[in-house]
Amino acid sequence: MSRKKHVDPDLHDLLERLAGKDEALIVRAAPLVSAQRWRHLCMADGLVWGECKSGGVQWFRTVARFDGTAHGCNCSAAQPCKHVLALLALAQTQPHLFGHDALPEWAPALLEGPADETERAARNAAQRTRNRHQRLEAMIQGMRELERWMADLLRDGLATLPARSHQWWAEARARLVDAKLGALARRLEKRIEPLVGEGPDWPEHVAVELAWMHLLTRAFAKWDELPAHWQDEVMQLAGAYKRKPELEKLPEVQDEWLVLHVEERDEGDLYARRAWLWGTTTRDIGFVLDFAPDDTPWQPPLEPGQVWWAAGVWYPGASRQRFRIFRFEERRPKQPVQPEGFAHWSAFAKHYAELLQSNPFVREAPALLEAVVPVRHDDRWWLVDAEGQAAAVGADGREWWRLAAFSGGTPVRLFGEWDGLRLRPLTAWKAEEAAFITPWTPVARRPRRPYGF
Repeated sequence: MSRKKHVDPDLHDLLERLAGKDEALIVRAAPLVSAQRWRHLCMADGLVWGECKSGGVQWFRTVARFDGTAHGCNCSAAQPCKHVLALLALAQTQPHLFGHDALPEWAPALLEGPADETERAARNAAQRTRNRHQRLEAMIQGMRELERWMADLLRDGLATLPARSHQWWAEARARLVDAKLGALARRLEKRIEPLVGEGPDWPEHVAVELAWMHLLTRAFAKWDELPAHWQDEVMQLAGAYKRKPELEKLPEVQDEWLVLHVEERDEGDLYARRAWLWGTTTRDIGFVLDFAPDDTPWQPPLEPGQVWWAAGVWYPGASRQRFRIFRFEERRPKQPVQPEGFAHWSAFAKHYAELLQSNPFVREAPALLEAVVPVRHDDRWWLVDAEGQAAAVGADGREWWRLAAFSGGTPVRLFGEWDGLRLRPLTAWKAEEAAFITPWTPVARRPRRPYGF
């Protein structure tokens, strides 16, 4: 399927007239031809300008002559960029969205543009540096406010949380979003608020989540003392990920990867997909995390049990966890591929302790165990390894009964997520048979919106 089919034909023709035959630029610009992506839209004296939100939380300032003969944008892309293209298309298709005001002070400098490519590159680099510093300052201040919010909460006591209104939580999330801490806002909404009142031990679970967030606030408080790899780690935990041009400079890893498990979820304004991969050569386990605003196909289209050749990089940080795929190709091995895990609980426990020692922010660690048998005892589930060592791994849950049925009392190879207290079983293997203990359920996603709506 060509990229052109993903763009409304009328819009594609308009963008093609503005951008020529640059199909990649047209595809990037098309989603931005929407009133919801812009603010402060104005036109006067043959000029149009506005601020466009794309790539997360940043608003990019964009200005252009209506005839397209001059333009500028403070993003780091080559000009004309997707923001300029979308602004001109919006001005031609929906002029009623544009008000009339004096040209803002930032517009003339952008409109003039640098004298040559060297100056343009220098200006873009300086702008990126300023943007990073501004975001960092906002994040540090937001972390200070978050720390005070948590201190007030603990002073009042966790027992007061069930009486807190939804608006109280919403206001806390809004402050985090304003401070460029959208990842923590989602954590409040998706992980912490739903825990309140759920089960007799909910205060313990909420306390664990708050402790993790408090550790992150203290890391930001000592930002200038952190080594570079720890700065990368805490920035990513707060939601500021490295962009593709930065990642492409890192050492590339190539391997054939077995897809251990895939999970999709609806996060409100975005859809998220996390897939666990096991390298058949490197024996590394990592996850791929992708986001999409609509039903744009995931790339690559990973499904549990598939094998893919993929080249990419590990995100920088204190430990290797998240993997970014750049190139990929599906493989169809003649024999079923099964991963290799830890032979005994003691070996995994040592590995997990070393992982926490290197990175105390780790929450869900991948656990791949050989020859374990699920056993129910004292209203809890246990996993017994080949040496007879047993570990309590969880309370009741459909997944444990499903695993017990698959095992039938015989040893299985098991992959899951371990959080230090309990295991979430995801996939199991017995002989050449695989069972997805926690089923993969693709989320029904909303279709792409037509431009202008």
